[in-house]
Parts: sequence; structure tokens; C-alpha cells
Amino acid sequence: MGATDGAGPRDGSSDSGAVLVEAVFAIVLLVALVGGVVHVGSTMGVRATVEHTARSLVRSAAADPSASSDTSLLGALASGLADDAGLRVQRLIVFRPQDDGPGIPQVCDQPPPVNAVPAGVAGVCNIFGAAHLAAVAAGEWPPPGCGPASWDAAWCPTTRVHGDAAPLVGVRIDALVEVPASVGFVPSVGSVVHATAVAAIDPEVE
Repeated sequence: MGATDGAGPRDGSSDSGAVLVEAVFAIVLLVALVGGVVHVGSTMGVRATVEHTARSLVRSAAADPSASSDTSLLGALASGLADDAGLRVQRLIVFRPQDDGPGIPQVCDQPPPVNAVPAGVAGVCNIFGAAHLAAVAAGEWPPPGCGPASWDAAWCPTTRVHGDAAPLVGVRIDALVEVPASVGFVPSVGSVVHATAVAAIDPEVE
């Protein structure tokens, strides 16, 4: 009589359970990978749009250093990027470039006000936020000119040419890109994109 190992017939349920667990892990990884690709692709596309918008706005600011210059930029932004699904403009800074580079001056790198009120650094920049864009979109414009209640009172557009041999103006846009969930159990993701552009003001428009 042959010896037996005492083991009964093999139960296939344990193998099936292992396969099921592996399949679940594979699905989760695949969904995460697809979500990451979608997010990266969307962010890259929006970044290009935001950069194009910044260049367009700074050209307008350089061509029109009038009292309504910055308000016009807000209007253009409110009717453009601010209406794009999945994109929320968080901050717009119109600034005077400094000697240390084309980026925004450090003193201007501050949160925008929560309400549509004047904000910025005297003689250096004006800072606008979502509240300003919402007000403009609703047809609520600030007082004309560069008075204390004007949103661009800190760095009045009409003073940007006087006293500068080579006057420059810069625009910085910060926008939050939100990619909604494409699968029920995958949460939406988001990231902030930045774009900065600088242009020389034409003295002839003074």
C-alpha cells in the first residue's frame, strides 16, 4: 500500500480569491495611471492657455497705460479664462518689473483680498483676486481713475511712463486647474499653474 501525505483534495477557492485580489489591485493601479495621464495632459493644455493669456494681457497693458488699463485686463480675463470649465483664476498681479529679474517683486507675492477692494504695493503693483473678477463679470466696475477707492490705486496706470527711461509692465496669472473625477471612486485632482509676461510700454502712448 502506498503512503499518503494526509492531504485532502485541494480547494480551488483560495486560488480564486488570490486571483480576485490581484485583479482588484491591477484595476486600481490602471485607474490611477489613467487619471494621472488625464490630469497631466489637462494641466499642460491649460498652462499653455494661461501663458498665452498672460502674453495677450501684458501687450494690452503696454499699449494702453490709461486710467482704465487694469480694469480692461480684468474684463478680458473675466470673459476668457474665468469662464473656462475646470479653471479658476485665483490671482492677477499687474506689476513693475524690478532690476533682479522679470518675475513679480517679492513684496507683491501676497494673497489677493477676499473682497473687491484696492490691494497692492504703492508704485510697484496692483493685486486682484477672484472677488474682483466676479464683480466685473457681474457688471460691478470700480470708480474710474486712480482715486483711493479704485482697484488700481496702488500703481496707477497713468504714472507708469513718467520718469522711466525704459518703462516696463508685467502681468502674473495664477489659476487653479481642476480635473473632475472620471470614475466614481477616484476623487477630483487639481494643481495651480502660473504664467508671467513682461512688455515695454510704448512712450508714444503717454
